[in-house]
Amino acid sequence: MSEPTNAETSAEGTPQEKSPWYTGVTRYQWLVLAIASAGWIFDVFEGQLFVIYKTPAMAEVLDVDGSTQAGKDAIDAWSIYALASFLVGGALGGLVFGVLADRIGRQKSMIWSIAVYSFFTALHFWVTDAWQIVALRFFVAMGVGGEWAIAASLVSEVFPKRARAAAGGIFHASSVLGAVFASLCGMLLAESDWRFAFLIGLLPALLIVWIRASLKESEKWQESQSAVSDSGTAPASGSVRELLLTPRTRSRALIGLSLASVGLGTYWGIYAWGNELAKQVLIDDVASLSGAALDERVVEVLAPHIDESAVPDDLLPSQSELTSVQKSIWKVTLRVTRALDEESAQIPVLKENELKLLAAAQVSHNGATREFVEPLLRELAAGSLGDSYRGAKASSAYLVMNFTGGLLGLLCFAPLASFTNRRKAFTVYHIGALIMAPVTFLLASSYFTCVMLLSVMAFFVVGMHAGYAIYFPELFPTRLRATGTSFCFNMARLVSAIVIVGRVPLKAEFGLRNAVSIMALLFAAGLVTIWFAPETRDTDLED
Repeated sequence: MSEPTNAETSAEGTPQEKSPWYTGVTRYQWLVLAIASAGWIFDVFEGQLFVIYKTPAMAEVLDVDGSTQAGKDAIDAWSIYALASFLVGGALGGLVFGVLADRIGRQKSMIWSIAVYSFFTALHFWVTDAWQIVALRFFVAMGVGGEWAIAASLVSEVFPKRARAAAGGIFHASSVLGAVFASLCGMLLAESDWRFAFLIGLLPALLIVWIRASLKESEKWQESQSAVSDSGTAPASGSVRELLLTPRTRSRALIGLSLASVGLGTYWGIYAWGNELAKQVLIDDVASLSGAALDERVVEVLAPHIDESAVPDDLLPSQSELTSVQKSIWKVTLRVTRALDEESAQIPVLKENELKLLAAAQVSHNGATREFVEPLLRELAAGSLGDSYRGAKASSAYLVMNFTGGLLGLLCFAPLASFTNRRKAFTVYHIGALIMAPVTFLLASSYFTCVMLLSVMAFFVVGMHAGYAIYFPELFPTRLRATGTSFCFNMARLVSAIVIVGRVPLKAEFGLRNAVSIMALLFAAGLVTIWFAPETRDTDLED
């Protein structure tokens, strides 16, 4: 290792490399990290709002009943169109804003990217048709895709070499707060208030005031622009042509694109199926339940379908003799068979399970042995009546895996990349993901083991994404940094769109668990890419 420069040596003459990475970081550098992270937090917030409210939003503008199969199919179809529109918009917008950041500066382009995604998110408040939502998702994604590349480039340029990895890792890990804020919004605002939830998306525009008042232009970018102005033969900034036609930058751009394609492709093809695995486990494990455990599961499954106001206790037969599971079965059965309220009579999931409920109620109440009762209870627990219960449990599993393993993985990438190097850190995460993805989906047999395995898997699958914010800006010279960084990360969105389309027939052919195990081979492709990737640890950013 070379001797530290004066900038990297403390006043006492001790090399700062022996001190914590944050030693010597200035107040302004912290401010830059805070602004960049705030923009990225709101990026994620805007994206997660649609995930939370897409069903009620699509149901309203399509004028369909989301509880019917036809309504679900229509909502799912238009939601896929909206997701595809978002991925394409992110790819195009990311590249456009990346070019702008290299040409007009980091500060100005960040302002425009935040203005774009804030404005078009707020416009969801006034939509009247599904195609309008699809179109707006495209423009929201343009701003979202641009902001990440601009902020990642800015953080890498402002922080000193020894603090660059840690700052980049913190920047990307802040995305978890965006998911938290969106979840809180989902808790505080009912599904029927989805228009107001999107209107809240205008709040990030306040960041523009903060940016204009506090954020200076990157000195490295200014120096690069001066070099271009002083030399009539110097390459222009933000040139996609130079990025892709110059052998050195082209190879680096393709390596970055390959790494991000693996990361984003597996995020949608593996990580996003964590919810589905939790639901599947809660269906599969019903066969192994018996006695009190089975009764408890049926009570939990039926709880969302009980309306105490529609079925008062005095309607239940011999209530003092009923067990908790019998009470639950009778309350749901009476609700649908007597049609005590107009709403109950129109609930498809209750009507389609009416005969099962009647059979379970009569058999359990007539003193039948557990041998005859338990098969009926298992049908109730594993059937469509359990969709609400399993959906809630799957959401809880997602929160746990995201805010434990996912967050920890994001935060740990930077220390590992600094202690070893960038290539070794990526290698560890890819090998961990290659092992844990199939282990998780093939071996999860109970809800508890499912959540634990998903959290460990999330450490590797999500954690490697922090490496993109650290590594990609280090690959390119200042005049192409935002353009190259954006190309790597945002063009990978198009590859992930292919994975989203391809995962459907793969699941249909091999089943959820085996399909994900097959997709895990993408991490092996990532390991091959890492073999050819240049090492950037302890290197100065190229001017």
